[in-house]
Amino acid sequence: MHGPVPVGVVLLKCIDNVAKICSLTVIRAHNSSVRVRSGASSLPGDNTVWSDTSRAVKSRYRLRLYVRHSCPSYLITFFLLCRAPVADVAAWAESLDQLLECQTGQLVFEDFLRTEYSEENLLFWRACEGYKKIADEAELAVAAKRIFVEFVQVDALRQINIDCVTRGEISGNLSRPGPGCFDRAQRLIRRLMENDCYPRFLKSEIYQALLERP
Repeated sequence: MHGPVPVGVVLLKCIDNVAKICSLTVIRAHNSSVRVRSGASSLPGDNTVWSDTSRAVKSRYRLRLYVRHSCPSYLITFFLLCRAPVADVAAWAESLDQLLECQTGQLVFEDFLRTEYSEENLLFWRACEGYKKIADEAELAVAAKRIFVEFVQVDALRQINIDCVTRGEISGNLSRPGPGCFDRAQRLIRRLMENDCYPRFLKSEIYQALLERP
């Protein structure tokens, strides 16, 4: 009787299936002239040598490494990304708004922020977007308290980086929160993402690999 299949083997099979879904070209090594450093443990960079490598092969390699070095929980996001048209992915570079307006773009941006331990910024921004759509005053008060406890108060589980004046202003509005209770904080966090995280995301390996898909 055969024992259970190792998780690693299952994940590698998933990676190969992802590559097929991406419609990435499978080219044999002797035709692609790919030379990869033995035992490479990071994404292609200074330690990986490419010689006359086709764009499809390089993109395939980078995407495979992304999944291999990502938490298994990212696989669902990765499957969605592979189905995203290249034109849509390219539009994410036009502005942060273009990225945030795309559900798939938000998912991959969230995964990127998680690698930088700053996913609370996007999660807070998203919570604020949902908060402003609440019409019932009682529900609004409950939601405001939840957002404050999770993101705003000092030592919150996902505390965002805002100034003490803004934090105090939100705290003072919790007794009768309005739709704009978090507007100032949301603008600050959005500006932080736009000027800091977003430019790095556009230079990230996974985004560049998605752009290079055939």
